Amino acid sequence: MKMLLGLLVVGGGIAAMCHYSGMLHSPTAECKETMAKMQKCSTMAEVLAVAEPEKISIYENYPYTLSNGQEIDQWKPGPEVNFNRSAIEQQVKDGVLEGDFAFIYIYSNSDSFEVRFDPSGNLKRVEKQTGVRNLPGN
Repeated sequence: MKMLLGLLVVGGGIAAMCHYSGMLHSPTAECKETMAKMQKCSTMAEVLAVAEPEKISIYENYPYTLSNGQEIDQWKPGPEVNFNRSAIEQQVKDGVLEGDFAFIYIYSNSDSFEVRFDPSGNLKRVEKQTGVRNLPGN
């Protein structure tokens, strides 16, 4: 009986230690939960009230000329840079962005998503990023 009680106490202590040290933290669950909250948002301010991103990417225009001579705009994400809240808020406020921008939320190498906005800071979509991060070509 004493041995059983001892095992319960030790097991409970180990479980408590794991819980409070973050060892039982699930990046996948946290990513899904944050993503679900952001899908209910409609503006940059609402998204930032949920969580600030690690990275940001501003979309850049790459004009393309079709075979018939017509030129079309192709918007592609620019490089991912560290998030600077005051800088992006000022750019949106001043109306200097030509294209969309995206907040990049990273929870692990395989758990990340993008929140894309129009130049005015209105949410366009929340999209899980596919593939594994930090590999050549990603």
